[in-house]
Amino acid sequence: MLLTTLLAVGLPCAHATLTYKGVDWSSLLVEEAAGKSYSDTDGTSGSLETILVNNGVNIVRQRLWYDPSDGNYNLDYNLKLAKRAYDAGMEIYLDIHFSDTWADPSDQAVPAAWADYSVSELITAVQDYTESTMNSFASAGIPLAIVAIGNEITDGMLFPTGDMDDTDGSYNLAEYLHAASAGIKASNLDTIPKIMIHLSDGWDWDTQEWWYETVLAEGPFSTDDFDLHGVSYYPFYNADATLAALKTSLTNLYSKYGKDVMVVETNWPSSCPDPEYDFPSDTTSIPFSPAGQTEWMQDVAGEVEDAGGSGLFYWEPAWLDNESLGSSCVYNLLFETSGEAMSRPDKPDMTAFTTREKPLQIGTSDQAVATAKLHINGTSTNSSVLHANFNSERATIVNAEGNYLTTSDGVKIFDATGGAAVACIGHNHPRVKQAIVDQLASVAYCYSPFFTNPASERLAKHLTDSTDTLMSKVFIVSSGTEAVEAGLKLARHYFTVLEGPQTKRHRFIAREQSYHGNTLGSLSVGGHKARKATYLPLLGDNVSHVSAPYPYRRQEEGESDDMYVRRLADELETEFQQVGPDTVCAFVAETMSGLTLGAVPPPPGYLRAMKAVCDRHGALFLLDEVMSGMGRTGSLHAWQQEGVVPHLQSVAKGLGAGYEPIGALLVNASVVDVLSNGTGSFNHSQTYQGHPVACAAASEVQQIVQDEQLLKNVLELGPYLGELLQKRLGQHKHVGNIRGRGFMWAIEFVLDKASKTPFPVEDTVAARLHATGLQHDFSISLLPGAGVVDGVNGDVIMLAPAYNVTRADTELIVERTLQVVKHVLGDHFETR
Repeated sequence: MLLTTLLAVGLPCAHATLTYKGVDWSSLLVEEAAGKSYSDTDGTSGSLETILVNNGVNIVRQRLWYDPSDGNYNLDYNLKLAKRAYDAGMEIYLDIHFSDTWADPSDQAVPAAWADYSVSELITAVQDYTESTMNSFASAGIPLAIVAIGNEITDGMLFPTGDMDDTDGSYNLAEYLHAASAGIKASNLDTIPKIMIHLSDGWDWDTQEWWYETVLAEGPFSTDDFDLHGVSYYPFYNADATLAALKTSLTNLYSKYGKDVMVVETNWPSSCPDPEYDFPSDTTSIPFSPAGQTEWMQDVAGEVEDAGGSGLFYWEPAWLDNESLGSSCVYNLLFETSGEAMSRPDKPDMTAFTTREKPLQIGTSDQAVATAKLHINGTSTNSSVLHANFNSERATIVNAEGNYLTTSDGVKIFDATGGAAVACIGHNHPRVKQAIVDQLASVAYCYSPFFTNPASERLAKHLTDSTDTLMSKVFIVSSGTEAVEAGLKLARHYFTVLEGPQTKRHRFIAREQSYHGNTLGSLSVGGHKARKATYLPLLGDNVSHVSAPYPYRRQEEGESDDMYVRRLADELETEFQQVGPDTVCAFVAETMSGLTLGAVPPPPGYLRAMKAVCDRHGALFLLDEVMSGMGRTGSLHAWQQEGVVPHLQSVAKGLGAGYEPIGALLVNASVVDVLSNGTGSFNHSQTYQGHPVACAAASEVQQIVQDEQLLKNVLELGPYLGELLQKRLGQHKHVGNIRGRGFMWAIEFVLDKASKTPFPVEDTVAARLHATGLQHDFSISLLPGAGVVDGVNGDVIMLAPAYNVTRADTELIVERTLQVVKHVLGDHFETR
């Protein structure tokens, strides 16, 4: 059955990455009123909703007509139907036709009650009707997951005024859609549903692009008015409607407009002796049979997934009085006319209903590996790159667009971490590419000890202005490690300028479970045991470490935040006294802990308390914001949320978003004054310091962050991401703690929740979660961290999406992460 077909997609082992696995069941009450009933393939009778849920369906689609003559599909009808879906545990997708009857591309008749309305009156009517409809569902206690504002509105809606072929039709359509969106957003629903635009001919990219470009250009309607692209895709009306064309169209929709994509109408015949049209060339091997229906749904689901989409719906599998479902075929249902779900030879082995067998090949094919192997220390690889792990083969990324990475074998992976929290505006942004090209056309490189250049001056000015010039100078380098290293050297240089005993300061105090980079100086101040172990004989002995804040494990029962912070401040004070207060150059800390501890926000007042200790002893306060800075936590500089200003600050990842290697050290005006009045110099430089192309790229990244109000998006969607993680994963048996801020979140996994016992290190839980996420069935990149508890034990995965992800993207991230966790650690959830 589709039920077993489509809904192979709904099974845990199949299409795990599809969030929405649905059917349109609008006709159910009509069928039941005619005496029809349903049973599963084994003959077990039951309600249709029970059969659907048992076969993996998690959402149903319902069409809403304004005032149909027989009452079928009106608001009351839909409330009754939705109540049954909700009670059965399914979500509801409401398809508003804005008509008294069918609304399809060629026929979008205005409701009779609105026939004499002017355009302005129609705009008001649309908003009022939509809001009232939403409020009716709210009053009934029925949430809506998705609402489509119009059905297959490729040619417009509310004809004739909203007909795109008529004068002003596209502008009027834009007004109607904006009004409908506003009505949904103004409603009393506890959670505003995702708003969908639904077009026909989903395989035809030219049509899709034409529609969106035309309507969006009119002005009233914008991309802020909707969240989802929904398309209809039928193979029996046009020979050009290939699966390949569908994939191209969906991929282009997602890439161009940054919205989730779904196929919301499709079906396949089990009998089609005399089709009116030729079937597309890449579908002709699919049989007209129940098994063929299974294969069809698998193939369509695969294309949706490959395009980064999240949903697939079979149109009316149980409409027993409409066997052909409007096609020229004979039978497109998934139930016999008796109401029994159509049997398939692979029933009851439901695991057979998987998507196309397309496992992710991490690396290259066996045949390729067999050629030109290079052996390093007994490990074979065909790569000339000296990777950190010789034994680990990697997927080859051949394209990156938006939030997706495409491997050499065609798998599209959602980049939920931006690499290591780097790609903060997504991949392949045209403005950044153009900025790089423009800079190359003027100055590609100049040596900073001899010259300056406009690009580096512009970026430095932007950074100092962003701190209200509290940080008055910027030293631009090529990475976060280099920025930290420069900070350590500048801290020492600062004290050599001062007179008296200050010149002997040479020590640093940093924190355990921290990471500041991989050069010898930055590695010394870091607390990452695994990275330091090999190089301990080379590291400086002028660094000591104190505890990092880690409330989940180290804040004692009954200990308030204030008490905990005081205890940490006392520990720092003790360390100053232990090493000699007049020997310390600086205290070094991540404003918000990175992967080494797993996205731990500072407790309230913590940074102020630490800086107070430094001020008391004349030491500098160096904040490392390589990962947490440049907007990651919701403010451009993470310290701006803490009521404290550092003397030195390192930034990198979000500065250039990965388009060019770049990092920077920001220097407080008070430090600059001392240097200016002393040597007037900083005894440190680098070949690629202030690189013009890197600076031009970073400046454009920062301008995009401003122009697109991306920090606002982080502040709005960051808490939502955290709430979703807590809601969907918080009760898992092995999820110990979920923590974070903005778009920087971590999930810590434990063997035992009550005792917080970590998994044995040999279980490599974080690494397994990461590797599983890259598999085709999940297609998500997660950032793994190990050793968070004590440097050896303790597993986390981090999420650090781009600042421009949508609400739908955050939901996709959480859903895919959930499926990965369930696959690796089991489907074990505790009840509250």
